[in-house]
Amino acid sequence: VRAGGAAPLASTFRDELTNRARVMVQVLVAAARAVQATPVVVIPPVNHAWQRRTPPPWLGQQRTARWFEALAVGEQALAVGDAEGALSASTTMKRLEGEGALTGVPEGLAKKAHLAAGRLSEARDAAMAAVCAANWHNVAWALPQVPSFVADVLRAESAALGCACIDLEAVFAEHTGSPFLDFRMFFDQCHLSVEGLQVAMAEVAATIIATVTDVPDVTDVTGPGTEQGERRQALLDGAPRPTSTTVGSAWFQAAHWMSQFAPVPDPAVLEAGLVTCLQRAVDADDHFRTVMLDALGLKNAAIAPSLQAAFPAAVRVPGLGGVLSSSRLNGSWVNAVLATCRAHHVDGTDRVVDDVIASHDRALRRGVDLSHPAHADWFWERTPLAAHDPNERQGTPYYRGAWPESAFSFVCAGDDDVAVDLVARAPSGGTVEIFINDVAVGSLPLGAPSTTWQRWRGTLPARNLVRGVNRVRLRWPSLDVDDDAAIADATRLLALGVDADLFPVFGEVYSFRAQTAGAA
Repeated sequence: VRAGGAAPLASTFRDELTNRARVMVQVLVAAARAVQATPVVVIPPVNHAWQRRTPPPWLGQQRTARWFEALAVGEQALAVGDAEGALSASTTMKRLEGEGALTGVPEGLAKKAHLAAGRLSEARDAAMAAVCAANWHNVAWALPQVPSFVADVLRAESAALGCACIDLEAVFAEHTGSPFLDFRMFFDQCHLSVEGLQVAMAEVAATIIATVTDVPDVTDVTGPGTEQGERRQALLDGAPRPTSTTVGSAWFQAAHWMSQFAPVPDPAVLEAGLVTCLQRAVDADDHFRTVMLDALGLKNAAIAPSLQAAFPAAVRVPGLGGVLSSSRLNGSWVNAVLATCRAHHVDGTDRVVDDVIASHDRALRRGVDLSHPAHADWFWERTPLAAHDPNERQGTPYYRGAWPESAFSFVCAGDDDVAVDLVARAPSGGTVEIFINDVAVGSLPLGAPSTTWQRWRGTLPARNLVRGVNRVRLRWPSLDVDDDAAIADATRLLALGVDADLFPVFGEVYSFRAQTAGAA
């Protein structure tokens, strides 16, 4: 950190990961040959449509605040269809990050701009650049994805050791006819969809068959018209069709993770994308209607999801258990499921919704803390500790906002005013603004220093509430902190063996209590 902030940390991480990848291939190949087995190296692919929103570390020389300003400009450009404006903002953000990419956010912005302009190869390259930039820390929960520099090592070591190497990204690109891979082949950032699994395993099987029968082209396994491609297609033609459960769970999972990670400022845009996923699941299997209805029912606040009768015993699909057993409200996802159920006239929808709303209304009469992870809208603001905690507690005793705005959701019938008691602070002097469903309802001067908690008591008027999911936003003061002083302080604490903030925090919430007005 003394040598230059966070950039040397990221560089060291990439060097170490590259070395480990090289050793891994060497050890696995040696172990296989020691028992007279033939090694085949497979390079996992990446979902290019996946998006992580990783906050920047302190960049130094007051560049951090300018990074956030450029991000706002780029996202606004995307919102109005200005792809070139978004690319310009991306270039500014990358320049502010310096030579070593640190977040992957500008690359993700560029990816969306290229997609909007129909440039799929450029979008693929930007998506991979984002993966390479973002996985050096777990502040936003580092995800298992293979960056390009690791894929290059796997490919080079395989060639040097004379063993077959399957690049599944190239195989998938040939199969789909597109260099840009999306949720057709994946149901999250790395787990494959049913089609993805079938194509991957057919390629592996074809390579093994070719290897043991001494077919000469096994080290060149991609490209249309190759013998390897024909072998893969023959295996695919005989593959069993996916079961309804597999199809449903794949699209279910895609919808969930998209809602948690996609950095879309407008919830309506996000929910429309989720509805598309869910509708495709219903089209694939009509029984998915029941899956959606049960999923809505699990949002009942009166009982833990895993204790409800509708909770399925078989939740071993990767991540699916976490989706269903989570107490997180996930408002955009709930609205998308509800919209899809109503569009398909699913019997019992209104009864389930009435029960869910009544349960949340009862909880609201007792009072709820909106800063609890169950109500927080954005997954990436959970700490690494909380990400693996089945009870979804924060890793700190209070909420910390890593972005200029923090969003929370709650469910109510919308008949009564809701009293709110907010206790917050921010490292920058200024005012935090409070919104309910995009209507401003109050503001809290925070002042300085950042160690001083301030309180705001106000009301969310019933006229601004809706029956169902309601969104509360906190817009924090602009970042006004000395970058270099923050880095120096972090360096001092790290030297003492104490955890330190290498990433800026816009604001902190000690409590954000909401209660039906008059329900003491």
